Amino acid sequence: MKECAIYARVSTSDQHVDNQLHDLRQFAAQRGFEVVAEYTDVGISGSKARRPGLDAMLRDGRKHAFNVLIAAAFDRVARSTKHFLGVVDELDSLGIEFISRRENIAPPHPDAAPTTQKTSNARRDHNPTLNVRPVSHEGLY
Repeated sequence: MKECAIYARVSTSDQHVDNQLHDLRQFAAQRGFEVVAEYTDVGISGSKARRPGLDAMLRDGRKHAFNVLIAAAFDRVARSTKHFLGVVDELDSLGIEFISRRENIAPPHPDAAPTTQKTSNARRDHNPTLNVRPVSHEGLY
């Protein structure tokens, strides 16, 4: 049985992570994962790279406390594509599988990085808070 951690985040203190946690626990159970840790951030924007719950999850991940991380969606982990991919890359380097329930992405997979990047780009294009856009260099020279 794979040991998994759950990460949930809400942006404002009047929101609750309970629904995310409930859904993610069910999702884990359906896949035969044992939930060994839950990390939450309440009232903290996903645009902040440093968050107590996220930092604790990464710290425990470095200690190999779990081998799967489940989040409700990419934007629960980070609002910036760069930050999101940094987190996923670190998890991957630690041998931790990242699963996003909403986007139905579960690296590592042969196409994981391109799929993750494509999905991040699609979410960015439809979500103004994921505001990392390529800069055109035309006319600069």
